[in-house]
Amino acid sequence: MKSDYMKLPHDLSGAMAKNRFKNELLWGVHKMLKLYKNGIEYNVVFDYVCDIEIHLTEDKFEFYQIKTHNSGEGYTFRQITNIGNKNNSVLGTLYKIKQNTEYPENIKLAIVSNKPFKDLNNHLYNQKEKIELIELDEKNRNEMTKILKQELKIEGKIDFNNVFFIKTTMDLIEPKNAIIGEIVTLFEGKSIEIRKPNVLYKLLIDEVSKKAEYELETDNYDELIMKKGIGSNYIEDLFSKFIKYDNEIVENVNKKIEKTYETNVRKKIYMKKAVAKILQYLSSSKEIQNIGNEILRYIEENNEILDNSEERVIDNVFNMFENKFSKIYTEEEKRVLVMIMLEKYEEGLYNE
Repeated sequence: MKSDYMKLPHDLSGAMAKNRFKNELLWGVHKMLKLYKNGIEYNVVFDYVCDIEIHLTEDKFEFYQIKTHNSGEGYTFRQITNIGNKNNSVLGTLYKIKQNTEYPENIKLAIVSNKPFKDLNNHLYNQKEKIELIELDEKNRNEMTKILKQELKIEGKIDFNNVFFIKTTMDLIEPKNAIIGEIVTLFEGKSIEIRKPNVLYKLLIDEVSKKAEYELETDNYDELIMKKGIGSNYIEDLFSKFIKYDNEIVENVNKKIEKTYETNVRKKIYMKKAVAKILQYLSSSKEIQNIGNEILRYIEENNEILDNSEERVIDNVFNMFENKFSKIYTEEEKRVLVMIMLEKYEEGLYNE
């Protein structure tokens, strides 16, 4: 699929002519934050084949054309199908991606607008956030088919499955406050807060801007991702610099480590390093978040184990959950997660 992707028609002239950051691309930041919150690995590519592209694992690709509209009650059928003075219509720009790939089932296409879709019957879809074009009535589908066949010189069938119109609730005209609000509330209920959200926002937007404005051709997929994309790893690293954890929980866990491993300095160092790693994973790893929740439920449902010493409780829970972790996590990191969850349970600070 990646080799297919590199053959897709693309246009760097938008990046060349722009020399500034489009507010529309902030929808891509909104999408990145949503994926990050859900623990999904991704690369987002800006202004290459489409305005926004989401490259997921297992060769799944999503392509988005972002269209802001300041006037009128809807974004009309004619507005998405008219070519005007461009090479392709908005819909044609998207559909030629499906036309030029060997695996169309791996692709999602969408027009994203701040206005609802208005069809040929003047029906306004203002009650639906997302419409799959296959859901439109026969009149609209037939006219779209006719236009696309003529525009893209297609002789075969037009497939509207997995082709969407999305009416975003995000403010695409003045999106900055919406994005900062998402950043601030990203970790609500997790005893975590974001320090200096405005600084984080600026760093993130500067990076997105740089990627969107890159104007040179690339020779291979990995180079393209490096020059035009932002991956989930970048977001994890950036957020880790601005995350502030609940000081009392961290302090209590560190005190327990000091006491438990006071005669084993090497082990104590490893455990303290594990605290920092697990706190980071709790903000970014769906696996660690899920195991943490399972640990809390286990303690709640088996609270008779709390009649033992704390060290024995930790050993008991650790043994119960050790094999649920991926192999990438160390014994120290697993044990620290148990300690943090036990501390949260004792303090009643955890909101699932």
